[in-house]
Amino acid sequence: MSLIILRPKPIYFIKSIAEQGYQLETALADLIDNSITADASEINIFSDEIENNQCLFIADNGSGMSNEILLEALRMPSQSMENQRSQNDLGRFGLGLKTASFSQARKITVISKTQNQSQYYGYCWDLKNLEDDWNIKRLNTEEINFYLTTYEHKKTRSNIGSNTDSKISTLIIWEELFKETSLEEFQHSLIFTVKDHLSLVFHRFLDKGTIRIFLGNFELKGFNPFPDEMPRLQFNRFYPNDSFTVQGYILPYNVLKLRSESDMSKWTMPGRNLSDMEGIYLYRGDRLIYYGGWAKMHRRQQYLKLGRLMINIKNTHDDLFQINVAKSTMQIPKIYCQQIREIISDLAEQTKIVYFQKQPTSKKVAHLDLYRNIMNKDINEKGVIFTLNEENDAYKILSEAVHSHTLRKLLKTYTNNIIKNLNKYVNIDNGHIEEIQENNTQKISKEDIENFKKLGLSDYDIMQLLN
Repeated sequence: MSLIILRPKPIYFIKSIAEQGYQLETALADLIDNSITADASEINIFSDEIENNQCLFIADNGSGMSNEILLEALRMPSQSMENQRSQNDLGRFGLGLKTASFSQARKITVISKTQNQSQYYGYCWDLKNLEDDWNIKRLNTEEINFYLTTYEHKKTRSNIGSNTDSKISTLIIWEELFKETSLEEFQHSLIFTVKDHLSLVFHRFLDKGTIRIFLGNFELKGFNPFPDEMPRLQFNRFYPNDSFTVQGYILPYNVLKLRSESDMSKWTMPGRNLSDMEGIYLYRGDRLIYYGGWAKMHRRQQYLKLGRLMINIKNTHDDLFQINVAKSTMQIPKIYCQQIREIISDLAEQTKIVYFQKQPTSKKVAHLDLYRNIMNKDINEKGVIFTLNEENDAYKILSEAVHSHTLRKLLKTYTNNIIKNLNKYVNIDNGHIEEIQENNTQKISKEDIENFKKLGLSDYDIMQLLN
């Protein structure tokens, strides 16, 4: 038997591993992990241009890296997953800096020094240099000074970061960005997508004040999905040699009455509703890894939008929970699936009690409202169900004005279709949606269909009417 060395072509390998589920926000979160692990107290992120080409700067004032450590950090990968790590280490694969960066850019420059060093060192991974071998470029003093000076000039010009004299230890520059078409589009993504994601993922660090993160000239504020006002149920589950905690939380009933975005800002992020925010929140240390949805542990229910489940694990549990490279997905361990399902079921029962505590259980409408309401609203364990109020004055006048049996049937079918689709939209996450749709389905005979055609409706019109 003989062994043959079969090396991957670097440029193909890089492009492949870069597509590991990264979005712009998860890629930046991966770099922030490194800054937090390096004990940085301030991180500055902003986009600009270098020689008319858009780029992104990420800088921190952490412990920094010596020349040897920096070069090793740029290796792929830079460490073994089996290595013993400190409990505050937010990394895992030794790939984050490289895969996250290459998922957004084709040229990655990293410049760094330790706190007690005066000289910076820098290297550049450029996809153009990876056609044949793993060639990384060592920056000379002039090139390093160019990037540092450019960063400081653009940071000062745009009034980015705090006003302290905090010196940067590590500077990362993304160039040749290939997923955004323009600088304006890229800056829009930073403000309207990345900001909310980072405010949630790193809210524990931001809330404690151990780190400040500036996105452009905007300082991030943490969004805590578990405000103090949320009642909680405490559960503990133990590994043979370690433990993780599971806590169920229920939003208070009065949240259901809130309508304005400002009133909801404590409970939901901008552009999201309660249903978007329900589900499991898995933290590794103080860093949020997964949020939103029940990870196939439970069906969504209307009342469960009041429920959130916090799971706290340590970085020694990465394998068990199958944390991916981008640190954006996880799997509940099979050995604990049944226990987690039981906890979520208990949480669901508690949220049901809160959700229905002051809600009407049947469509009992005051007499004076009977002729005013266009629709009746029935709230029960299956969800919110609307029906047409046929006693409404306007509807009665319209219905009585239609003397033809066929036209009356057409009116009934048309309004029923509106109600059916409204109920489908309102209860889209409800486990009883099929039953609700079935109860709202209007029975149409073949004779009715032929009569509709005589009125001038096409087969397509009738199909749309019945769907």
